Amino acid sequence: KEAEAERLAEIACKVEETPRECWTRRMGNVAALVKDPFNFSILGGLLLAATNTPTTSLGFLGKAIGQLADAQTPILFLIIGLKAQVTGAAPALCASLLLLRHGILAIATAAFLKICLPALTVGAGVTAAAVAARETARLAVVLSSQAAVSIIAYGQLSKTMDACPNLGFDLDLAFQIVSISFLASVVLSTGAALGGNAYVNGLSFVGLGMIGMSQVVYRMFKKQIDDL
Repeated sequence: KEAEAERLAEIACKVEETPRECWTRRMGNVAALVKDPFNFSILGGLLLAATNTPTTSLGFLGKAIGQLADAQTPILFLIIGLKAQVTGAAPALCASLLLLRHGILAIATAAFLKICLPALTVGAGVTAAAVAARETARLAVVLSSQAAVSIIAYGQLSKTMDACPNLGFDLDLAFQIVSISFLASVVLSTGAALGGNAYVNGLSFVGLGMIGMSQVVYRMFKKQIDDL
């Protein structure tokens, strides 16, 4: 009730504010977004990329950025390993959701490749180099589609919950999804790299298989999942 009263009071305040106050409030929100470490880092990286500025040209700052980049992955996986759950219903639910996610993405990616990047064969003006380049591009698209869930999205969700704790999002479950997603991405990317063209050409069947496995996992742990 208190949260609802605060929300109604905020809405009433916004209705009564002048255009200048509205503009000031919105600019404050934009400034808060820019100052956020995640957003600031993304904007800084985009700026460096747009100006074609290598981090090595930034002196000690560039060296610090490089060291942070080198430490990011080990620290991230250490945190994931410390917080990840291996028992209970949460891992089963996350596995079912991720299998469904990757299955749908695999089918969508297969359709994209069929329409936009069809496989080539040597002949009729098509060289072996062109065929190899097309195979590489198709594999790159598949690997990109199998990326893990973004830790940045989890960070934004966490900040949202800090500002509005009554929204009801389950941050622990969200972190479990991120954790298992990295493992799933590694397994799928390894399979794609080892399978090569056979994996890429059979991607739609891989997707159907993952959707089927998602249903199997859900039905095996349905009672525990429903009790979450």
